[in-house]
Amino acid sequence: MDFLTGPSATIERVAFNLAARAPHARFINEMFNPIWVAGLKNGIDSVVLIAQAGKETAWGHYTGKVPANFYNTCGLKIRDPSLAGPDQEATMAHAQFASFSAGADAQAQHWRGYAHLSVAYTLLDPRYVHV
Repeated sequence: MDFLTGPSATIERVAFNLAARAPHARFINEMFNPIWVAGLKNGIDSVVLIAQAGKETAWGHYTGKVPANFYNTCGLKIRDPSLAGPDQEATMAHAQFASFSAGADAQAQHWRGYAHLSVAYTLLDPRYVHV
């Protein structure tokens, strides 16, 4: 799969298909557009970012270790060598952002890191240099 493309589906199609996932209202109203825009801005398939965010946040329900007020759209962790073993999954091992827009930008930047691509604006991904 080539994730270094424009969206592999239209925003309307993705929004329509999203209903089948029973997303939390926050996913639709607060997360969806910032994630979509982050994909466009960073040259990453927005559909891939939406899918990852859905999986990692339980479609905005945030049922795992990361609370919604971390604005972390993908379960992105910090790099803290003092955290070992099970502590790597602790809530505080996860990155916190000021908004869903910032969290989505960090998510897209992380994908750029996997592709060995630079970031042309403020780096928000705390693990970018480690991927």
